[in-house]
Amino acid sequence: MKPKFFKVKDEKGSITLFIVIAILFFLIILFGRVYSTSNLNTAQLKEVEQIQKQYTVTEDDLERAYSEAIKQEHPLKVGDFVNYELSDLDNEKVTTLNSDVNTYSGYDSQQTITRTDTTTKDGKTYLLCRVLEIDKYGNPSKLISADGINSLGLKGANGYNNGVYLINEMCDTLYSGNQGTTKSLKIEDLEDNYFSQTAIDTRDAYTIDGVTYGQTRYYSSRAQYPNIALEEAGMGIGTTLVNGKNQIREGGLGKSQQTITYTGSGDAAVLDNEHKGITVPLTYYRIEAVDENYKSDVLNNIMHKKLTSNSEIANVTDYWLASRCADSSRDAYGRFLLRAVYYAAVDGSPIYFAYGGSSSRSYSIRPIINLKAGIQAEYAGEYNGTYNLWNLN
Repeated sequence: MKPKFFKVKDEKGSITLFIVIAILFFLIILFGRVYSTSNLNTAQLKEVEQIQKQYTVTEDDLERAYSEAIKQEHPLKVGDFVNYELSDLDNEKVTTLNSDVNTYSGYDSQQTITRTDTTTKDGKTYLLCRVLEIDKYGNPSKLISADGINSLGLKGANGYNNGVYLINEMCDTLYSGNQGTTKSLKIEDLEDNYFSQTAIDTRDAYTIDGVTYGQTRYYSSRAQYPNIALEEAGMGIGTTLVNGKNQIREGGLGKSQQTITYTGSGDAAVLDNEHKGITVPLTYYRIEAVDENYKSDVLNNIMHKKLTSNSEIANVTDYWLASRCADSSRDAYGRFLLRAVYYAAVDGSPIYFAYGGSSSRSYSIRPIINLKAGIQAEYAGEYNGTYNLWNLN
């Protein structure tokens, strides 16, 4: 959607908003929107009368002119805070979500998942977000929750099997609105859109115990795996042996892809001799939360910092990314991890091990809202006296 232009007619034709904005703002002053006319001297009044005779200006024109003047004084920027209106909860979907979480997360204790961290005003529910991207017309196109919200526990093979599915299901069920589509932040968002070249170079050179990012290791023993790994691209599990190790699967699920749930684990030791063992890649790496690892310091701030109630800056609540990764750096066994942001870094949390062990982790989620084309924002003032706050319209 292109930015709004409106025409103001005179005897000689028409001119655009940006030429007459000063004139219209002066008229707003005249009509008592800022000062009363009693504050104008005789010369100013005569000038206004001449302008009025030359131009036909409606109340709607004045409202739009005032709105544009405010936007020019407070332009929308990446990092600004936005109140995003949420849809009413679908109780059936919430029930399904809770059932899925307690069936497929692998977590030891029951989890009750509800909408949290929102505000209510005039019967409407809002999630405080920050602007992640702005389109070429100056309108917001992507938002992210201002902090990690809710909590989701994941453990073991089923936690790895279904982490991506459950994280996205939570975001969609609890934090959807009618102005966009809601999902979770994932590792590709950071790699493709927000990491600097420095971060990408750090990723590509990341080495643990002699294994560099992207390299693989073959395990003939201690070769258990979550069942979703049988369908993951880049894994060598259930594939035939080539030169003594399982060949890597070219096609299959990407690290942030999942549309159905999976359960259980397998053991390569029970496979036939042509398929025994597993080949695991090193797709895990750790990126520190420093400005040089992002395309701007604002993006680093969004991903890792939050504004507290006393206007101080603190780390965001630890949160999951809807992405899987693997670690083949250890000689004895491989590790299967879900991506997470914690300890001021983009990291990964190991929740299943190729020797059959499990680990339990609980973090927040971080919804992303991809806004519909042409959604505009209206300046609402300062958030907590420090940052600009906007409402969508």
